[in-house]
Amino acid sequence: MVLGADIFLANFANILDLHLISAANNLEVTKTFNTFGWASYFKSIHTKVKNKSDIFNKLIIENDYMPSMCLSVGDTDEDLNASLHSKVDFWRIVINAENELRQFSEYVGASSNFLDLVNFLKSIG
Repeated sequence: MVLGADIFLANFANILDLHLISAANNLEVTKTFNTFGWASYFKSIHTKVKNKSDIFNKLIIENDYMPSMCLSVGDTDEDLNASLHSKVDFWRIVINAENELRQFSEYVGASSNFLDLVNFLKSIG
């Protein structure tokens, strides 16, 4: 588990629509969610996703979201590409966050944990 994930979920699940989009299979996701009790935090859960951009766009249309008001959080280039394709801002969870921010101007932010993301979201209200 990434440091601060539980704090992120506890602080924002009741005020933001959280959707999980993962290439992982359902068994992996279910095991993690059961271990940590996270399933109830998410409005929708999508597993074994081959094209994350398609799911992003579907969620934006079905929920009448404005892409400029959405934030994607991920740890892969596929996550970044899906965000860019859908015109959704992206926060990267990565070991070397400082180096990532220097290399990629597409990120709203990057951190090695969720605590910086929690602080960022609290700062923008």
